[in-house]
Amino acid sequence: RLPGILRSSNWKVTVTLGYRGSSVEIMEIQGGNASEGNYGVAVDVGTTTVVAHLLNLSRGETVDTEATYNSQIKYGDDYIQRIMYAAENTAMDLMQEVLVEDINHLISTLVKRNHLSIHDIHAVVCAGNTVMTHFLLGLDPANIRKEPYLPTASFVLPLRAHEVGIKINNNGLLYTLPCVGAY
Repeated sequence: RLPGILRSSNWKVTVTLGYRGSSVEIMEIQGGNASEGNYGVAVDVGTTTVVAHLLNLSRGETVDTEATYNSQIKYGDDYIQRIMYAAENTAMDLMQEVLVEDINHLISTLVKRNHLSIHDIHAVVCAGNTVMTHFLLGLDPANIRKEPYLPTASFVLPLRAHEVGIKINNNGLLYTLPCVGAY
């Protein structure tokens, strides 16, 4: 598509880059100046509440915010009960799906309310405690509650958001903050 985009836009393009660890990749090339349509979402994945902030990445400002209760609460009031529920009911996939549905609902609400397209969202950054991060990424958190209280992973490189079910730009990236400790 590159030759067509270059010619049809008189050789003026916007290139959206994604950082994946120490490498940089071209996520999208658009004709003209499309930098105003570059958005991201920062998500606080709390045990009780999930909060999403829509960010204009070109201007570096928060555009809108939306929150919802963490739907996992029906499987346990705290993360220990949720780990036990997931283990006892072979429900790891369910715990991830429920959390991803909450995040997708928040993103969809923010996109619609601000007259954007899901295609405009190029990145999602999620921060949460170690258990919530494990559930989001589909990592088994069972060993976090057993001595020596070790997570499956403390740091995960950026990955395509769609790999965990988050619905944004097809090439959009999901970043998670490093886990500080077992809990």
